[in-house]
Amino acid sequence: MDELSNLPDEYTENIKHSLNLLTYGNIMIYHQPTTFWEKRCRPYIVVCSVVTYISSLTMYLGNVFRGELQLTELAYVVSVYMVSIQAILKAAIAIFNTNEIRSIIQELGCMWRTQDLTEEQINKKNAQLKRLKFCYAVFRIVYFFLGMEFLMISLCSNLATAFTLLQEDLQSVKPQPNNIALKSLIARHQKLISLSLQLDNVFDKVIFVNLTSAAVPLCFFGFSAK
Repeated sequence: MDELSNLPDEYTENIKHSLNLLTYGNIMIYHQPTTFWEKRCRPYIVVCSVVTYISSLTMYLGNVFRGELQLTELAYVVSVYMVSIQAILKAAIAIFNTNEIRSIIQELGCMWRTQDLTEEQINKKNAQLKRLKFCYAVFRIVYFFLGMEFLMISLCSNLATAFTLLQEDLQSVKPQPNNIALKSLIARHQKLISLSLQLDNVFDKVIFVNLTSAAVPLCFFGFSAK
């Protein structure tokens, strides 16, 4: 993660945690595999384990069509199945959008402010970062499932912090003829909006997967309750 070394530590701290979680699941956003284990062994083991697990779970679900599985039991199995599929889909989204994710991290990091902040801005930024650290402490459980989730939360939180600091700057700027400071704030605002669109373009798929994965088990529980 040498590319992150040039960015502020307070910005990259939680993002690195997210990237590490994804790396454990063999999803490389920044980390480039160097050893034989990382290049050949670990990907093979991860893929084989996931395929075996999903295949066995799918075969077990097939029992319902043979009349060997009660609908009430199916509701619980489907929940596990959907969470597993959800994790795999999130991993796929991360893999296919690696360049976009890396671009968002780099550009937002370059805009991250550590100097020339008012006391109010510092307090608001620290409050956001504190909530983010607490969130990571709660979510530090599963690699595939929560790595992508926490990366999304980290980027959204950092982007919200950047907007908050910009809001404070706009409130304190004084109107002047040919106001260079105001033009700079407008340019920064446009850049943040552009990053918001990039973020939405990548992670709206994750939100869709979350909603779908939650809706399907609810339907099965509803059917089993009848």
